[in-house]
Amino acid sequence: MAKNHNENVEIDIDEIIEDPEVKGKRETPEADACGESVTDKTETEAENGEIEVATDGEPVIEDAPKAKSELEQAQDLADEYKDMAQRIQAEFENYKKRNADLYRKAYADGKEDILTATLAILDNLERGFDAMATGKEKDGIALIIKQFKDFLKANGVDEIEAENKPFDPNVHNAVMREEREGVEEGIVLEVFQKGYKTKNKVLRHSLVKVSV
Repeated sequence: MAKNHNENVEIDIDEIIEDPEVKGKRETPEADACGESVTDKTETEAENGEIEVATDGEPVIEDAPKAKSELEQAQDLADEYKDMAQRIQAEFENYKKRNADLYRKAYADGKEDILTATLAILDNLERGFDAMATGKEKDGIALIIKQFKDFLKANGVDEIEAENKPFDPNVHNAVMREEREGVEEGIVLEVFQKGYKTKNKVLRHSLVKVSV
């Protein structure tokens, strides 16, 4: 029991709590400023289609649009980086292939230049051999010439066949023409300088005399 000393009136708190009118107010849902309860307002919005209601009658809380947008942006950025990485990798592979092709071509060109330069040395050895009389010195030169030709053969260089062969402008260079009885036209009669070739390229054309 509590007393209000200002009014000198005794007030029984338990009686107030048990009062049906007061009890009804305590159990009634809170109303908004317009006098409509929160529950009534939710049901009204659900009926009007303004909010989505689950099977248990509770409103469905949708995902925040902002969070979804950030996730999509992150996925787009990841896809962009992936595409960029793939393009860079492809460009790098092409770069390596181009460099490998350039390296092989440069190596082959350099090798051919060196082999072509050595042909003049072989020419002089053969001229010296032809001019020498028989003897040990000539045998020694013959051995050097053989080693030289073996070296060229090992590096894919072959002598171009020319003498008594049909003239071929792709590998022969005619510097003289001669009419010879009993020989048909277009036959190589004599070789002034030997020609050499690799599998795919002529290093030096043969200088020849051709019949007419």
